[in-house]
Amino acid sequence: MVFVPVSIGYDRVLEEKSYLQEVEGGVKQAENFWQVVRARKFLRKRYGKVYLQFGDPISLQDQAARDGQACAEMTHKELSRFCRSLAHRIAYDIDRVSVATPHALAAAAILNAARERFSFEELMSVAEVYLNHLVAVETRIADTLILDHRRAIAHALDSYVQRRALDALKLDPQDPAESAGFVLSEGKRPLLDYYKNNCIAFFIPAAFTALAILQKDAFQFSAADLHTEYESLQNLFQFEFVFDSDTPAAMLMRRALKTFVDDAVLIPHPSLPDTCNVTAAGYRKLKLFAMFLKTLLESYGIVAHYLMQTPSDTGEIKERIKKIVALGRRMHRRKEFDHIEAISKIAFENALEYFTAAGIRGSEDRDKIAPPAAAIQRALKHLQQ
Repeated sequence: MVFVPVSIGYDRVLEEKSYLQEVEGGVKQAENFWQVVRARKFLRKRYGKVYLQFGDPISLQDQAARDGQACAEMTHKELSRFCRSLAHRIAYDIDRVSVATPHALAAAAILNAARERFSFEELMSVAEVYLNHLVAVETRIADTLILDHRRAIAHALDSYVQRRALDALKLDPQDPAESAGFVLSEGKRPLLDYYKNNCIAFFIPAAFTALAILQKDAFQFSAADLHTEYESLQNLFQFEFVFDSDTPAAMLMRRALKTFVDDAVLIPHPSLPDTCNVTAAGYRKLKLFAMFLKTLLESYGIVAHYLMQTPSDTGEIKERIKKIVALGRRMHRRKEFDHIEAISKIAFENALEYFTAAGIRGSEDRDKIAPPAAAIQRALKHLQQ
């Protein structure tokens, strides 16, 4: 038996409205015949490109041979562990062959720049930082970005303007997108966050490394001092991302450091071994990479807040998620966190899984939850604008 990892990506997803409603805590509507009939009007619109990519085939027999035992000889427990490992490998390879699209790159630049109002050139300065990184880590990139990245980003911005995620400030409606200023609509941030998350996996090692550097609060640091913080972030988000199980966290961090050095974000110290200095321009770029984590940190902070004040015996997971969503909305109204898109049922479920695996189920585990909750707040402090 052979498994082939397949990635299917889109410039624009047809069901984005239903997906966002579900992520924000709404009930998933059952599909029916009339939805198919009504879908015809949507199919008349332009939704951009579809990106179909294939990874290298994965042989079940070869995977079992790597573990030194045939599947037929495995115990039930060994077979379960093997299946989880195989699923992880397939999921990682799907991420690896996915395509970075203009819509995803534009959404990431808009949200991570953390400015409500911006010009096209300001946005491009951020998008080009990300595009250079994608090239450096050999990500598969949409051909439109390769041929003319400015035009591709401008087209993505036009698409967001048409969907009212952005307001374009053009003096003349006939002017090109490059001449426009833009205003981000607060209520549309979750839409942009969905598309940002289509490319977030490509930036995670860089984001972990950047945040670890920022938390040193110094323009000079030893690379060895970053290992603990990097591994802590990888542990915190173990249910959010599929990590390369064949590569140690320390090596992933070292690779990210090399890309930062190559991009002049960091400069190796001339005499101190394994030591780098952060350049003035590099500090801004580090923050742009670390900002990929801010929304998730806020989501996990909401769940930590809920667990610190709620006993463990308060109903099933679905009921707890509803209460966490309601808490998140109250906290956002009180301006206790910045990003409305942090109110995400998926992120809350993953955060609950993380805390449960750590033996934290409710307010009776306050001593256990205090350290990760404090670590989340420390990280968020370094991502304030």
